[in-house]
This record gives sequence, structure tokens and C-alpha cells, in this order.
Amino acid sequence: MKRKKILLLTCVLCGFAFTVIRAQSYYIDFTASGAATTLDSVYVENLTQGTSLTLQGSDTLHLYGTASVTSLYHSNADLRIYPNPFTEKSHLEIYIEVPTVATIDVYDAVGKHMVHLKQSIHKGHNTFDISGFASGHYHLIVKTASGQKSASFISLNTASQNPQIELKSTFAEDFQLKSTEKGTKNIVPMPYTTGDQMQFTGYSGSLIAVVTDVPTSSKTIDVVFAPFTCGDAFIDTRDGNVYATVQIGTQCWMAENLKYLPSVVGSATGSKTTPFYYVYDYDGTDTNAAKATANYTTYGVLYNWPAAMNGAVSSTSNPSGVQGICPTGWHLPSDAEWKQLEMFLGMTQAEANNIGWRGTDEGGKLKETGTTHWNSPNTGATNSSGFTALPGGVRGYSGSFSFIGNTGYWWSSTEDDTYYVWLRFLQNYFSNAFREKYVKEVGHSVRCLRD
Repeated sequence: MKRKKILLLTCVLCGFAFTVIRAQSYYIDFTASGAATTLDSVYVENLTQGTSLTLQGSDTLHLYGTASVTSLYHSNADLRIYPNPFTEKSHLEIYIEVPTVATIDVYDAVGKHMVHLKQSIHKGHNTFDISGFASGHYHLIVKTASGQKSASFISLNTASQNPQIELKSTFAEDFQLKSTEKGTKNIVPMPYTTGDQMQFTGYSGSLIAVVTDVPTSSKTIDVVFAPFTCGDAFIDTRDGNVYATVQIGTQCWMAENLKYLPSVVGSATGSKTTPFYYVYDYDGTDTNAAKATANYTTYGVLYNWPAAMNGAVSSTSNPSGVQGICPTGWHLPSDAEWKQLEMFLGMTQAEANNIGWRGTDEGGKLKETGTTHWNSPNTGATNSSGFTALPGGVRGYSGSFSFIGNTGYWWSSTEDDTYYVWLRFLQNYFSNAFREKYVKEVGHSVRCLRD
């Protein structure tokens, strides 16, 4: 009687197609160490395939074999088991196009029924843990209202445990998975072929660290953050913008114009007391649309002086002590700090104190070379300082944008009087650096200094 029962079960199983999908699948977690122990986010790039995505610091990256992608999207209920064979734990993944109730049954090599599970599953990708199976060959059957699928797996576990299958997570067809486990950890999938070169850029506060790897197994990658050194990239945690930095003498400058844009208005709107933010040639109020423009990407934001100061009062000190619109750890330079920069580049104290046309080639040492952004002739431009000044133009007193390509203007934190503020500007026809005072309602660029 026992033999007949085994034969009957074996015969039932003979009608199923037992296949093992051998595409590799790895889970990558991330930790932080060094100058920071908290990981805010990770930018993931598959350098071989040219794909990328962004993870939250607590997320798990699921690198799944591209060999199985076709089956996942061209069957009503496809499944795969990985790793296979396995020792202690494996994973069953089921793709389904409509929410349904699935039954999962597992039989050993002689037809003994080992596990039965009835589970509601969601549209998309559903992941189960397989564990507790003693060493041997097993057959798994998944039945839904739309049909059934089957697969085989091999356990190498020498210890006899309690065999079980447990739903761990699901993610929708758009691959945005929300774990059913406790906590906030998400599993974010990404196509991967073993041997692909991966690059992981970790962010913690204003710190950035890069790790490259070619994963061949599930692992935890430790992102080691070094203390900030001038010349490192800096991230503004308010909006995620990343800035190059440069050491010039004893000063550490951002080597790009500030892009922080909490709001935006058109050029016709102005004030000497109310903060306003502009993007050259953009006359709307949608910050996302403004940020999508080439002028924002290249030249950053134009600020009137109240916006640049962000509620602070005028300072003549060196350092200014005025954070203004700059990120934490940075500040808006005073007139005295601009003079320090210019004298390091070759000006005398007397020249630095002058108004208007000053020095000889200090402006050229600050300007980006070539005519990609500066209009010809971009006289004297060497950028030997690394400051990489760009001609972002101005939101003028008359309520219009002008001079992009010809002139770059930068605020200081130092008033001359109630109406005027000291600033610096550079021009495409001159290698000199200009010091002037302008009214507060105009819109100029901002460069920040490290505290």
C-alpha cells in the first residue's frame, strides 16, 4: 500500500515541468564608518550596463540575474529559486500579474509532502524564504487561480530542522518594494549580470565616499567616510546638490555658484528688503521647472542681497560670521575675505582697497578658461586658482536679466551704506577683478567659503 501511494504522488508530479532558473541573485546591504556612522543614501551605478538608482541608507539592494527578466514579464505566474543548491536558506520569488491567493506545496524525492502554505500575494514580485530542509532533492508546486508552476531545489543542509516557507516581502510591478518585515528597510531590485562593475556613492550629511565592487555573492559593503578636506566634493543636504571645492591660500571656496533655490520669481519682481531668488531667463514661479533649465544647471541661482544674507546683518569681519544662504559649515564672504583672495593672487593692499578696475591678471586667474561659457575673447583667463568663475549675468535694477556670458557678479556680506553692498565682478574683455557697490534689489551669484 505504501508503494502505491508513493507511485501515485510521483505520477502526479510527473505532469509538471521542473526547472531551475540559474540566474545569480545577490543582496547587498550598506553600513557607514570613519568620519560618519550614519548612511543617508547610496547612489548605485552599474557601470557595465549603464544603469543607476538611488537607495535610502537603510535599504537593501537586490541584484537579480538578467537571465530571468524575460520569464518574469512574459508569464502569468513565473517563479525562481535562488541560491540553488543552498545550505541553510534559499529564496522563492513569484511574479504574478494580478493579486491572488497562492498555495505552495513541497514534496521530497520520494513524494512525501513536506510543506503546505496558503498565502495571499500581491501583483508583482513576491519573495519567500525557504529554510529548515534536510539534505536532499525537493519539488515545489505553486498553484493560483490562473494556473500552476513548479521548480526543483536541492538542500545541502546536514542538520534536520523544521522545513518551512514564509512570505518575506513583495514589490509592485514598478519594482518599488515595501517590506512586510518590521522596520523601514526596503528591498530595491536592480538587473545584474555576474561580473558587472558596480559603483556605490554614499552620502552622510555633507560627506561623500565612493566604493567600487564586482559582487559575486550577497554581502555588506562598508562605506568609509574620510573627514572633509578642501578639494573634496561637498553635498548640500538641503537639496542634494554636490559642489566642487578648492583651496586658495588659507581659504576653502566652493568652486561653483550656489544653486540652493527655496522659491523662484520672474525678473520683474524685486525688493531691497524681501528675499527673492531668480534663475536667469526663467520668469515663472515653479522651482522644479526653473531647476530643469540649462542656466540653473550651469550658473546656479541669482539672489538679491536679502536672500543672500538670509536675515543676517552686514559684516566687515574676516571671516564674516554670516552663514546667509550658504549651507551649514559655510558662509557668505565679507568684502575683507574677497580682498584676501585677491591679494593671494597678486594684488597689493592698495589695489585691493580700490574701487572699479583693479590689479592686472587676478580676474583671469579666477575665470574658467575657453569660450564654452564665457563669450569671446575671455581675456586673460587661466583659472590658475581653480575658482572657475562663470559669467552668470545679473537680474538688473530695471527688472530684466542681462549680461550672461559677458559678466559674473558675486555678493559680499558687507554693506557700504543703507542702499549699497560691496561685490565683485569679472568680465569677458578684461583680466582684471572689479570691486563695486550695487543696490540690494539686484540679483547676483553667491560663492560660499568654508568656516
